[in-house]
Amino acid sequence: ATVMEVPEMVPPIAADVIKALMEAGADLRMVNGQGQTAEQIAQQNENMTLALLLDPLAYKAPKPGDATFISSPPMSPTLVAQKLRDGTGVMGALMEGYLHYVDRKKKDFVPAYYAIVPLMNDKHGTGHGNFAYMLKAAEDLEKALKGEWFEAINLEKSEVKLLTGTVFSIKTSPEVSKSRTHRLSSDNLNQLRDWFEALELVPANVNVIWMDKDGNELSRDRDPVG
Repeated sequence: ATVMEVPEMVPPIAADVIKALMEAGADLRMVNGQGQTAEQIAQQNENMTLALLLDPLAYKAPKPGDATFISSPPMSPTLVAQKLRDGTGVMGALMEGYLHYVDRKKKDFVPAYYAIVPLMNDKHGTGHGNFAYMLKAAEDLEKALKGEWFEAINLEKSEVKLLTGTVFSIKTSPEVSKSRTHRLSSDNLNQLRDWFEALELVPANVNVIWMDKDGNELSRDRDPVG
């Protein structure tokens, strides 16, 4: 698992210029000589905020007042292959790596690739709004890079709690959606510490509890490796 830096925000002046161009009817699907849209260029430069502002899908909210979560379109196969080769991971992810979730059919923990990704909470169908932070899951890294997620957990006001060993739970807030508890497990305690610290840093009022029900507290100190 790797902790990545929070992407830089677009300067207010730049955001105003982009918004003005959009409102004036700028075609967000126009491409340059290499066949890239402005949004795709922003993605390659790993400027997630700019990519979200330039996302043409942001203008497809079903109706004003509905909150919809939008993100950039999946990357091209070429870019996916490049990121797999370079090991650069999911664009804009604040934290990512493999965890295990409970498969109800198999009744056992199975691995999946998880990433904490900022998405825009678009309440007015204009492509602008506040960011929400989602813990998204894909079957593997390749599908994550392609945007083929099978689950997205809204972390706003969620409760993350140590259960036992490397197993922990994430309980979503009823203020955001129907409250649900997800059980996950890391490969080792050091990885668990990485995820807990990353979740504490997410600006979404996440309550991370480092103590299990028996009062045993997980130390923040890393175990020796090797």
